[in-house]
This record gives sequence, C-alpha cells and structure tokens, in this order.
Amino acid sequence: MRGNVFYTDAGIRYGFLIGAGTALVGAIIALAIPRTIRQLRVSAATESAGAVDGSGEAIAVA
Repeated sequence: MRGNVFYTDAGIRYGFLIGAGTALVGAIIALAIPRTIRQLRVSAATESAGAVDGSGEAIAVA
C-alpha cells in the first residue's frame, strides 16, 4: 500500500463542486414551491352523505 494514491486533489474538488451544485439546485427548487395553503371546499355530494361524529355514529341533521 505504500505509494498508492486512492484519490487526487482534482477528484476531491470535482466531488465537492458536484455536491454543492446539487444542493444549490435543490434549494432553488424548494424555494419555487408555493407556501400557500388553500381550504378545500366540500362538495354537495359529500355533505348529503350524512354527518358522523368522532366515534363514527350518525348525527341527526334537521
């Protein structure tokens, strides 16, 4: 094993640059995702299916 080089300075530099570039692209993609939360509307078909409480028992709707 004496005298063998398993890595070079250029290889370390290229590995770092690839990792840094990938992290930068990931950060840009993450910033492009919208942060707004929209409330979903319940359709009439879902409302007419009947209401239930937390235990699953039907609630009488007048």
